[in-house]
Amino acid sequence: MMKHAAYILCIGAFIALAVGCVEGSKHDTAFRKAAEEIAARDTWPPSPENVSEAFWEARYAKDYPEMEILWPGSAGTVNWADVSASDDPDVRYVFGAARTFTTERNAEVVQEAEVPYAAEKHFQDAGDYNLTMRLRALDTPHGPRWYVYSGN
Repeated sequence: MMKHAAYILCIGAFIALAVGCVEGSKHDTAFRKAAEEIAARDTWPPSPENVSEAFWEARYAKDYPEMEILWPGSAGTVNWADVSASDDPDVRYVFGAARTFTTERNAEVVQEAEVPYAAEKHFQDAGDYNLTMRLRALDTPHGPRWYVYSGN
């Protein structure tokens, strides 16, 4: 009986690992395609704040392909149409000044930024930002270009 339970547990772990690998590969492919598009464009929002604003403008406009470029890799893991359907379309956000820094990621030094933001009403009432967009800089022939990698 114990052997059987251990076997089932092992099979379950293998299936979870396999699903994770497939999800990871979808994310990697989506990231690579978006990064190529970011690097190829003649123009790109110049600052982390501008990229954050562009992401929300694309979301207001229901421009999901543009959201997937501004947030590379999200196309492999997020259905933006479903996520956006549950949001209040009248919510507008305001953005604060980015905090930029360098960090090490996969043995490579990368530029990162955190952009504080809040619903306009929350900011008017409380006077603070309660949310954060996180961005990284992608090295391109046009110089560093910021993209979203996390947010709440």
